[in-house]
Formats: sequence, C-alpha cells, structure tokens
Amino acid sequence: MDITCLVCRLFAHCRRSPNFFDEPVLVQVLSGWATAAGGYFSLSLIYHVAAFLSTLLSLTPPSYWPPINGPFRQNFFSVRKTWGKLWHQFVRRYCTSAGLAVTRAFGFQKGSFASRYTQLWVGFMVGAFIHFPPAVRWVDGGFWQATAFLCQPMAIMVEDFVIWGGRRIGLRDNSELRVRH
Repeated sequence: MDITCLVCRLFAHCRRSPNFFDEPVLVQVLSGWATAAGGYFSLSLIYHVAAFLSTLLSLTPPSYWPPINGPFRQNFFSVRKTWGKLWHQFVRRYCTSAGLAVTRAFGFQKGSFASRYTQLWVGFMVGAFIHFPPAVRWVDGGFWQATAFLCQPMAIMVEDFVIWGGRRIGLRDNSELRVRH
C-alpha cells in the first residue's frame, strides 16, 4: 500500500497539467495501475481487519469470511483474470447474475458467442452502475469512470481474440509453438 501511495503522490506532484489525459500515456497507465493496486490492498486490509475482529470476538465463524479477492500474482496478468478471478469477488455474483438473466431473456444458447459476450458486457454495465454514485461528485460527473468500466469488456474481447489467434497458429498455454501436420 505504501508503494502505491508513493507512486500516486509522485505522479500527482509532477503533473504538468490538471487534466489527467494531457499527461503522457505511461504516466496515465502507471497512475491507473497504482491506484487500482492501492484500492486492492486497501480493501483487502479493511476486510481482513474486520474478519479478524469479528472472529476474535466470536461474532462470526471464520467460514463467514471467504477471500474478498483472488490471488494477486496469479491473476494480475490478464484483463479477464483480473476482473474474473482477482478483483473483489463479492460484486461478481451481481454482475454475472444480471448477464445470465439477459442471455436467458433473449434465448441465447449457453456457451455461444452471443451468450458469452452479452454476459460480459452486461456484467460490466452493472459494475459501472454500482460504482457510479460515488463518481457523480467528480468534475466529469463520473463519465470517465463509466467509460473505463465499459472499455474493459472490449479489452477482454481483444484479449480473447489474440488467445484464439495464438491457438490457431499452434501456440499453447506453455508458450510452445507446435507445428501442425
């Protein structure tokens, strides 16, 4: 948490413009990742302190406190894994339930392209809606936060396409290239 706070403060003090998007892309990316990592560790700390105190005082059993986030190092390398297996999992149920409801309402076949990506897009729209109220107080009224949320499913679709293309030419998960006969 200290490192992410330091990075955020460093970038805040060396900004040349009050507009974040006027900064170099590298500064934007590093600031964004530092902010996200800081949020991850802050939420984890608060959650673990609450779990510790609740179980210490015998208010709840430990089983009431499943992990709030997935493992950081195993899941931070992919946009899909970051959102699907890493970031606060307690919100995931709401997002996936809404996506499943929409795909069922439209009668999309389970596992189809339409089903898979409708669930993805609806899930991120729900996530944007959940996160929107606190962002309303910002100068942009939360526009850029909503935009960031809605860029994530597009990034996942691009990532899926790259993985699909890699498999088509013979790449496997262990990064070995196999020659097709």
